[in-house]
Amino acid sequence: MEDLLKEIRQAGQYVQTAQDLAGSERLEQARQKLLQVEDVIRQYRERGDLSLQEKEILEGAHQELEGYHKKMKQIEAMHNPVGFHQY
Repeated sequence: MEDLLKEIRQAGQYVQTAQDLAGSERLEQARQKLLQVEDVIRQYRERGDLSLQEKEILEGAHQELEGYHKKMKQIEAMHNPVGFHQY
Protein backbone atom coordinates (compact mmCIF):
# COMPACT_ATOMS: atom_id res chain seq x y z
CA MET A 1 0.00 0.00 0.00
CA GLU A 2 2.96 2.30 0.63
CA ASP A 3 3.97 1.91 -3.01
CA LEU A 4 0.54 3.15 -4.08
CA LEU A 5 0.84 6.25 -1.92
CA LYS A 6 4.33 6.87 -3.32
CA GLU A 7 3.02 6.47 -6.88
CA ILE A 8 0.13 8.89 -6.25
CA ARG A 9 2.49 11.55 -4.86
CA GLN A 10 4.79 11.07 -7.82
CA ALA A 11 1.88 11.37 -10.25
CA GLY A 12 0.94 14.67 -8.63
CA GLN A 13 4.49 15.90 -9.12
CA TYR A 14 4.39 14.91 -12.78
CA VAL A 15 1.11 16.78 -13.28
CA GLN A 16 2.48 19.87 -11.51
CA THR A 17 5.64 19.76 -13.66
CA ALA A 18 3.49 19.46 -16.78
CA GLN A 19 1.51 22.50 -15.68
CA ASP A 20 4.61 24.53 -14.86
CA LEU A 21 6.49 23.72 -18.05
CA ALA A 22 3.55 22.95 -20.34
CA GLY A 23 5.74 21.07 -22.79
CA SER A 24 4.25 18.25 -24.80
CA GLU A 25 6.94 15.87 -23.53
CA ARG A 26 6.08 16.75 -19.94
CA LEU A 27 2.38 16.28 -20.62
CA GLU A 28 3.09 12.85 -22.07
CA GLN A 29 5.24 11.89 -19.07
CA ALA A 30 2.47 12.95 -16.71
CA ARG A 31 -0.11 11.07 -18.77
CA GLN A 32 2.00 7.91 -18.67
CA LYS A 33 2.50 8.22 -14.92
CA LEU A 34 -1.26 8.52 -14.37
CA LEU A 35 -1.77 5.36 -16.42
CA GLN A 36 0.82 3.56 -14.28
CA VAL A 37 -0.96 4.60 -11.10
CA GLU A 38 -4.29 3.46 -12.55
CA ASP A 39 -2.69 0.07 -13.14
CA VAL A 40 -1.41 -0.13 -9.54
CA ILE A 41 -4.89 0.74 -8.23
CA ARG A 42 -6.44 -1.90 -10.49
CA GLN A 43 -3.98 -4.53 -9.25
CA TYR A 44 -4.86 -3.77 -5.64
CA ARG A 45 -8.57 -3.97 -6.38
CA GLU A 46 -8.14 -7.33 -8.10
CA ARG A 47 -6.46 -8.77 -5.01
CA GLY A 48 -9.71 -8.59 -3.09
CA ASP A 49 -8.17 -9.39 0.30
CA LEU A 50 -7.82 -5.79 1.44
CA SER A 51 -8.57 -4.58 4.94
CA LEU A 52 -11.09 -1.79 5.49
CA GLN A 53 -8.24 0.68 6.00
CA GLU A 54 -6.58 -0.42 2.76
CA LYS A 55 -9.87 -0.07 0.90
CA GLU A 56 -10.24 3.48 2.24
CA ILE A 57 -6.69 4.33 1.18
CA LEU A 58 -7.38 2.85 -2.24
CA GLU A 59 -10.57 4.89 -2.63
CA GLY A 60 -8.73 8.07 -1.59
CA ALA A 61 -5.96 7.32 -4.07
CA HIS A 62 -8.54 6.78 -6.81
CA GLN A 63 -10.23 10.11 -6.05
CA GLU A 64 -6.87 11.87 -6.05
CA LEU A 65 -6.05 10.27 -9.39
CA GLU A 66 -9.36 11.48 -10.84
CA GLY A 67 -8.43 15.00 -9.72
CA TYR A 68 -5.12 14.71 -11.56
CA HIS A 69 -6.93 13.56 -14.70
CA LYS A 70 -9.14 16.67 -14.55
CA LYS A 71 -6.08 18.86 -14.01
CA MET A 72 -4.38 17.31 -17.05
CA LYS A 73 -7.41 18.08 -19.20
CA GLN A 74 -7.31 21.70 -18.02
CA ILE A 75 -3.58 21.99 -18.71
CA GLU A 76 -3.95 20.55 -22.17
CA ALA A 77 -6.91 22.77 -22.97
CA MET A 78 -4.85 25.84 -22.07
CA HIS A 79 -1.89 24.86 -24.24
CA ASN A 80 -3.42 23.19 -27.29
CA PRO A 81 -5.46 24.71 -30.10
CA VAL A 82 -9.23 24.47 -29.83
CA GLY A 83 -10.47 21.09 -30.96
CA PHE A 84 -7.12 19.35 -30.53
CA HIS A 85 -6.90 17.46 -27.27
CA GLN A 86 -4.65 14.47 -26.85
CA TYR A 87 -5.78 13.68 -23.34
